[in-house]
Amino acid sequence: MVLTSDTPSQQGVAFNSRANQRVIQIVEVQKDPTGLQNPKLRKFPRDHLLLLRL
Repeated sequence: MVLTSDTPSQQGVAFNSRANQRVIQIVEVQKDPTGLQNPKLRKFPRDHLLLLRL
């Protein structure tokens, strides 16, 4: 976790003139343990593919 400060620009409709600085919290995104794994390419020998066709 990293905390950093930023000075907001004075642009935009929702500009708050009283905000001199804002604090931004940067956090690493956690990996979803139930998420699907990337499919791995499997290479089979050509002889094996010929046996599957029979």
